[in-house]
Amino acid sequence: MPIVVWAFNPNPPLNSSSAPGESTCASCHSGGAQAGHVAITVAGGNTYTPGAAKQVTVIITDPNANRWGYEITSVEASSTSTGTGTFTALDSNSNVRPSGTKSYAAQTNDAVSTYQLSWMPPASSVGNITFYVSSVGGTGSPSSDSVYNSSLTLTPAVTTSPSHSLSPSTLSFSATAGGTAPAAKTIAVASSTSTALSYTVSTTSSATWLSATPASGSTPGTISVSVNPAGLTAGTYTGSVTVASSGASNSPQTVAVTFMVSSTSKPSLTLSPASLSFAASTGGTAPAAQNIAVSSSSSALSYTVSTTSSATWLSATPASGTTPGTVSVAVNPGGLAAGTYNASVSIASTGAANTPQTVPVTLTVSGAGGGGTLSTMPRSLRFTGRMNGSNPHPQSLHVTSTGSVHSFTAKEYGATWLTVTPAAGATPGTLTVSVDTADLVPGHYAAVIGVSAPGATSKFVPVMLTVQSGDGGGEDGGGETDDSNFMAAAYTDDPGNTGGVAAQWVSGAGVPSNNPNDPTNEGLLLTNNVPSSSKARAGALITNVQGINPTALGFDIRQASLCSAHGPYFIVQTQDGVNHTVGGCNTRNIQPAPAAGWTRFRFNPAQASPPIGPGETVKSISLMMDQGPDKNSGHAVLDNLNINDKFIGHE
Repeated sequence: MPIVVWAFNPNPPLNSSSAPGESTCASCHSGGAQAGHVAITVAGGNTYTPGAAKQVTVIITDPNANRWGYEITSVEASSTSTGTGTFTALDSNSNVRPSGTKSYAAQTNDAVSTYQLSWMPPASSVGNITFYVSSVGGTGSPSSDSVYNSSLTLTPAVTTSPSHSLSPSTLSFSATAGGTAPAAKTIAVASSTSTALSYTVSTTSSATWLSATPASGSTPGTISVSVNPAGLTAGTYTGSVTVASSGASNSPQTVAVTFMVSSTSKPSLTLSPASLSFAASTGGTAPAAQNIAVSSSSSALSYTVSTTSSATWLSATPASGTTPGTVSVAVNPGGLAAGTYNASVSIASTGAANTPQTVPVTLTVSGAGGGGTLSTMPRSLRFTGRMNGSNPHPQSLHVTSTGSVHSFTAKEYGATWLTVTPAAGATPGTLTVSVDTADLVPGHYAAVIGVSAPGATSKFVPVMLTVQSGDGGGEDGGGETDDSNFMAAAYTDDPGNTGGVAAQWVSGAGVPSNNPNDPTNEGLLLTNNVPSSSKARAGALITNVQGINPTALGFDIRQASLCSAHGPYFIVQTQDGVNHTVGGCNTRNIQPAPAAGWTRFRFNPAQASPPIGPGETVKSISLMMDQGPDKNSGHAVLDNLNINDKFIGHE
């Protein structure tokens, strides 16, 4: 991508980026000592994925300068007169202008020497793309300015088809001949990327005792597997469940199913969980041991414990016991190279109808993490379901890292209704998150998923569940509303786990009114007790907005609340994946006050940065406050959130 720098003038002449066929900043500036340079850096490396935004940084270094400027553009490397990709300014230090097929960015603030931009590549690959930049470092006099030029070429990223995974990899059932069928078990189907994969499900044609539903689905999904002992004599039966996806690189995948039918009423062994996963780094410490609960379907059973003989890295204690009992399983990564290791723990009882039973164990060993960071996306998950209704669809949580590959573990905290699978993996990986609303009464529930890896800071992902009563709402809902189908759910994002942010609808805190749809007169209380540098924020997620064309946004805010030029503000993501921000407390947006002590703000989507065009439609809308006590009071009370002149006054 070409980058062009122009000093001092907030709108320097276009076509001065040092790209082939263009001039440079030297057409207006000269005479400097030429003691510095300009550099272009691109987050994530010098590759691009069509349609996926990249962050670009222009850094001007000149020890003699006290004013700086630049101009930058991007062109096809094979046709340097043809521009490709578009820039977006990430702050008020830069401005973006088009010229022909090219997009140009230049400084608006000559008091800084580092400029942050977002660059959106074309929707399809055009081969190599080159940035060209021309820059100025000076003291304010055009005759004593130094001009620096540079360029950087990006290559298209190599893309691969996503793969799908099944968990667990095996299933086992047991029953008595002529007896009742055992409870169904589930298989979680996930994709290695955020791309959903459609799949079909089939079972071994000769295994008429085996069934799997539904017959098709899309990731993340769940398959229910059942067995039926009717007509079967005592013995061990095997079959498999096959999941096929035309869009997966590793299709099809199978899960082996074993069904043990006994001729007596001997008690059966039951092991939980059905599988174990561990993660570690080469040269790192061993992960915490995990337990297997051993129980009997009726009378107590004595049992013995063994592990795969060749898996010297695996141990299980004690070597014997009586139901109900617990077996502690530990792994030791010492001396193991990076890779995935599989073994099993076997538990046998001569008095059991289904002996032995096994629990597969997977150990993922990755290279030493040093210097990388762990990331999760999305940063929070929200589910909505109905009391006595079907469970909400599972959602995917993607785990990535910078630096080397990290082995990670995932665990649920604070809720029995929350499940995350698999319990361990390696980056990049995908977790399937499910909720079970059975036995839950209407209300709001919260829990956390913790993702940790050796050598990296753990990530905690909030999970919010709303259970609605009877006919109210739907799977994508989030509460009640005043006079629209839009809904506002209080939300916090605290990446540093400071505990200093909160968001809650509070009775009696809203704009005084006699609205029968809001008898409790709720107001949205946002609190941020940590500095802005913590990146913590509080706000509300607006639901049921997907596909709308935004025409108006706004809110009422109680006077004395934190209200600056930068917040509270709306984040509107359009269907093309671009985030647009609009809001703040600018006097030009003030409307007639709804009541004494309150101020009403209304924003035109065209005021957003970048502007929202008339034909653009919405993917998501959220309201955020990310400033803390270092900026003002650190709290705000809002009401009547305005979406297309429809007001949300309570949750």
